[in-house]
Amino acid sequence: MLHTVMLRRFLPKTVWYSIREGISHGFSFQKGKGFHTSRYFNIGINEVNMVKYKNQGITHYYIDLVINLKMFLYLGEAENREYLRNTPLQGNMISTEHIYAIYNELFKYFPQLNLHESSLDSIEQINDVHLMEKTLVKWKEVNHYAFALQEMDYTYDIPTSYVDTYLGLLNMGHQPKRIKRILHKHDRGKDNLYEMNGSIKINTYDKERELIERFGNEELANSFRVLRVEIGLKRPKLSYTVYAKNQPNISERTLFDFADIDLGYKMINKYMSQRCYHGHYYDYKTAMNMIENDDRIKPAMKLRLKKVIEGVAYYKGVDKFIEHALNEGKKEETIKKHLKRLEELEINPVTISRRNKDAFPLPNGGRWLPSIFTWIDKMYAIEKDNKEHPENVMELMGITDTKWEETDYYDN
Repeated sequence: MLHTVMLRRFLPKTVWYSIREGISHGFSFQKGKGFHTSRYFNIGINEVNMVKYKNQGITHYYIDLVINLKMFLYLGEAENREYLRNTPLQGNMISTEHIYAIYNELFKYFPQLNLHESSLDSIEQINDVHLMEKTLVKWKEVNHYAFALQEMDYTYDIPTSYVDTYLGLLNMGHQPKRIKRILHKHDRGKDNLYEMNGSIKINTYDKERELIERFGNEELANSFRVLRVEIGLKRPKLSYTVYAKNQPNISERTLFDFADIDLGYKMINKYMSQRCYHGHYYDYKTAMNMIENDDRIKPAMKLRLKKVIEGVAYYKGVDKFIEHALNEGKKEETIKKHLKRLEELEINPVTISRRNKDAFPLPNGGRWLPSIFTWIDKMYAIEKDNKEHPENVMELMGITDTKWEETDYYDN
């Protein structure tokens, strides 16, 4: 899912002051954000930040807009909603037409940002495909590419009744280097993971709980639990992705280039692979039995792999196990080799403890939970298949039984 973006536009001094003065109330000054307001939060503009700074004696002015894409598109003015009925968000894929609608809507709330004349004067004209094609180049050059993308969030909402169990298991995974864990202001000391550095952020959390704790409204609870997996690319990572030339469809740091679910899937897979291991989550006894009964593994390797499972369970985490193994004189290369072997067997080195009362009874014969990456692949497949509503995810996956986390689903 393409979720939240931050767009930045540098402005002439007069335009900058015109916008600030046009919002006569609601601004507060925050360090790092300049003049800040959340007064448009209810329509999907989470933040408006107006900043000025000096560089080599010259004062520069810009505006940052943090936008929840889907919320903004559907809660805008009536004529915009009418247009979007004809080109609905399918699987949360933002099309070129949706991006134009986003900017058109921004220009309604902040007309000062529409600095130049455009041949696309109204939302009705956007409905004319031929007109859009004729004016596409001019439209991009005039205004839309003037907005630089500062941050892009890609997310998947995983519907599972085992949210707390997954979060606990992820906490026992790997802590990526150079990424710092932070305590979220809405978190209450739970297992939610919020990690970031200057380039990326990796968040996995209980979305239902986050909404309730943020807004204090139990009615926001969904009919089933949701695990939010969120990867945010900040400006340095966005710029690197442009200049590294490893993404052939990306040429600029703009919403046009990065509003791509294929790129989102790739980034979520990449950074979640740094956070946790591939392989399904089994209870301790089942994992040990699977290794012991696997004829593909030599007896000596079976002992080593079982030592890994035992060590991770004993030290309550992969990183702590590795630390103790290195202190005992084990080679890091050997440890990584054994962890990789477990991944090849689709067995996660992190196992589900029988002391975890929230995890039991487990689905799939009471033995295991699927890998996070199994979920990511399934959610991506739904987006690619143009499925729109996450509340219908069980039906879309062909699951009609209440035990919707059973083995036959994951084996499909």
